[in-house]
Amino acid sequence: MFDDYSDYIVHKQECGREMEKPKLMADHLRQFPGGVTRTQKPQYSLIPKCALDAMTARFELGQIKHGPTAWNAGAMNYESALTKAWVIAGLEHLIAHAMDAIKIIQTGIINLDKEEGLWENAGAIMFGGAVLAAYEDQRLQQLERKQRAQEPQQESND
Repeated sequence: MFDDYSDYIVHKQECGREMEKPKLMADHLRQFPGGVTRTQKPQYSLIPKCALDAMTARFELGQIKHGPTAWNAGAMNYESALTKAWVIAGLEHLIAHAMDAIKIIQTGIINLDKEEGLWENAGAIMFGGAVLAAYEDQRLQQLERKQRAQEPQQESND
């Protein structure tokens, strides 16, 4: 009945019974039992809340450490900061946090000078992923604008 086990679990927990899985109608619509439709969006419910909490904590730490120059979705520097050099530096930072997390898992020792345990490293790693995703999103938008600008303009014969 369900293509995805998570749908079954959520419904089972909420209703105590099975239901039909929504059908994909078109690229952008899902149809649910009863015929109602909803625009297709990413399934954010698949992301563990603790992951969002850790990443949010990292963004908040950035606000404290960097003040108005901190990079986040509401920052004035959001798009201008997404340069190749800044993104590469961010990915190098992400790798350093991944290596720190590996060391903590291997040894069980947390460097108290840094005050960075697994939670903080997880948030920093996800922050790096957010930077990379934003960079790719911006790159694709720029490519799309460039392609639209190169398309021949249709003239109206009114």
